[in-house]
Amino acid sequence: MVLTTTKWNALNSGGISFQVNVVAQEETWVTNPNAPAVIYIDASCFTYEENNDEITITGYDYETCGTDVSIPPTINNKSVTPIGYDAFAGNQLTSVTIGNGVRTIGEVAFQYNQLTSVIIPNSVTTIRRSAFESNQLTSVTIGNGITSIREGAFTKDPTSNPNLASITIDKTCTAIKALTCYPWLDQSLYTGSYSSGTTIYGSGNEVCDAY
Repeated sequence: MVLTTTKWNALNSGGISFQVNVVAQEETWVTNPNAPAVIYIDASCFTYEENNDEITITGYDYETCGTDVSIPPTINNKSVTPIGYDAFAGNQLTSVTIGNGVRTIGEVAFQYNQLTSVIIPNSVTTIRRSAFESNQLTSVTIGNGITSIREGAFTKDPTSNPNLASITIDKTCTAIKALTCYPWLDQSLYTGSYSSGTTIYGSGNEVCDAY
């Protein structure tokens, strides 16, 4: 929701008073008064396509808006559901917050950045090919909504996520191994070999595999 600037006080379930600020084209959602609020970047920082009630993000102006990006759940009162092909590639990003509501992360969407970790919300069902290739990831956390992760999504080699130590998914190990193209570190299309030194964890930090 995008509103004009306003302030109000609210009570959480524990009876603690806290203030929520909402600024035009920025969204601040406070669910826990002790937790930091997420402030989403102005919609003008993005290029996007509108299709009925859905927004597809197609690009980002990192030179103006910076290398720490927070992707909003809505733009123009429409849900941001796909992140499009190549949308954030080569933007020198150092951090990304993905709004809960995004369902698809497109092919090479975050390729060629400087991301060191990423948390993918429960709403995401699909991560397409090479989405996070050629970053500096050390850890990846993925919510329980995921149903498909395509080849090379987290490719690990000397130039792509060389220090990737863990991928954690909020699913059972059986369900994780049934996902498309498991384990996604494989660059077999190019080198015929797996990378090493990465552990894949399931829910409850159960070790599913180690490479």
